[in-house]
Parts: sequence; C-alpha cells; structure tokens
Amino acid sequence: NFACEAANGEDTSSCWIDCGESCGDLTCNGAESAANCPVDCGGHLWMDTGYETVVRLEPDGTEVDSFQAQGALVYGLAYNPETEVLYQVDHTGKIYTLDPFTGGAVLGEFVPQEETLNGFADLAFDGTHLFHMNGPDDAVYLLDPYTLEVVSSFEVPVSSGSGLAYGDNVLWISDSSSNRVYPINLAGECCEVDQSCASGVCGPGKELPGGD
Repeated sequence: NFACEAANGEDTSSCWIDCGESCGDLTCNGAESAANCPVDCGGHLWMDTGYETVVRLEPDGTEVDSFQAQGALVYGLAYNPETEVLYQVDHTGKIYTLDPFTGGAVLGEFVPQEETLNGFADLAFDGTHLFHMNGPDDAVYLLDPYTLEVVSSFEVPVSSGSGLAYGDNVLWISDSSSNRVYPINLAGECCEVDQSCASGVCGPGKELPGGD
C-alpha cells in the first residue's frame, strides 16, 4: 500500500517497500528508530577524512566535532548507540573502542583472532554483533561487541568486498570491482531487498554512482 502503518505492526523488516524507503527523508516515522534509521531519528553520522580524522555529523550534514583517529589509517567505523561506543578499525586489522564524546578517548584495543590478522576492511553494527570484513580472507566475521571475540563468520559472496553497512535486517556489502552494493543476509547469502533477505536469492545489487 506504500504507506508505513506502524500502528498495525508493520515495520521495515516486514515491509521494506512501505517503510524502509522513507529512511533518509529526515522525518522519524513510527517504524524508524535511532538503531534502524539514525539519519531520521536523531542519531549522528560518523565518517573519516583522509584516513586519519573522525568526524561526527548531524543528520543534515552539519559537523558537530572531530578528533584524531587511532592507529594507522582508518578503514572502518561503527557505532553502538546502547553503549555509546564507537568502533574503529585501522589498516592492520586492529579494532579500537572509543568514547566519541570525550575526544575519542581509547577504551580498549583488540586484534580479532581471525585467519588473517592484518585483515583491514570495514565495520558495521546490527545491535547485537559487530561485523568486520576481512579483505585478505574474503570473509565477514561476526564479533561480540563487548569482548570482540569471533562468534562466527561467512565467506563474502562478492569478488572484491570493500565496505559494509547494516539496516533493517540487511547487511549491505560493496564490491569495488563491480562498483555495486549488494544486500546479504546473516548467512552470507545475497538476497532481494524487498524480501528482507528471506529468500536467499541473489539480487542484482545496486550500481554506485560516480564510477570508482
């Protein structure tokens, strides 16, 4: 019906077409929250500039503050709204837990026990697990967000995985070789977005604008 009816129990996990596509309109509707749509519901956006500075932005893109990143070159960021911890991975694969509201104070440093220890790539957080994509392994690892111990892993179903993002029960992975992004479920299977990754049928992905 192309209308998000949160009062009737409809949400982005059951009806992406009606609810999920409104994420990004800067209006927090009944099915959206800071966890599944931070850009609409008062959360902040996090980015790095020049691989060395972490910047916090308002949903409209206004810069709030920034701080020096840890380690050598930022390769991924993820935020846990429950604990207010920012995770940062550098190009060696080391993951830092930071307090982003006190100038990026370091809370901890971890080297996940993955097959390739220098597996630099991106991070994402789904409210339960921290995802770390290990480039040399061609794998995504699910980590405990508190201990950063490896819980499970799956092979990346694309040829050159380079970026991760999570929202509405879908993990998005970018492929630098095809310049496309693909939705996958938590079993590592490509899927159709409008089916909330239930079918496991590989979809065509979406082409990224701007070439490289």
